[in-house]
Amino acid sequence: MARLLGYGFPMFLLAMEWILRVSMKVDSTGFTGPALAATGVGLLIPCTKLRPVVLPGPSSLPRGYVIFSRSQMRCVNAIWFFVLFLTVVWAYTVYLSCTGTAGFYRDGHVFYGLAAYFSGIILAELREVF
Repeated sequence: MARLLGYGFPMFLLAMEWILRVSMKVDSTGFTGPALAATGVGLLIPCTKLRPVVLPGPSSLPRGYVIFSRSQMRCVNAIWFFVLFLTVVWAYTVYLSCTGTAGFYRDGHVFYGLAAYFSGIILAELREVF
């Protein structure tokens, strides 16, 4: 339940900000794409921490040493790649939002922001499995 709250809370904040901006008659579309893309990147940052391998029985490792699996290392390296990639997507959504360029369609920054947000959710969940 806490993970679902963590994934849904940014959308709740986005909706609340949209309601406030509409009630104050302020254009509210420019912030949506970059905010979603930044949230997608933010969801991946906790996934970059390596999880130590727990060995059964008493450990023969010296004090302060930890073992990490190769698959953990590969997974974290892939997550860092996606952090970099989604940061580039965020920068592109900022560009589209500031210039008013259409991008893929009329509100391209919203499309790319949503894609980055849901990519962050999917990758964070996949990281829980691996």
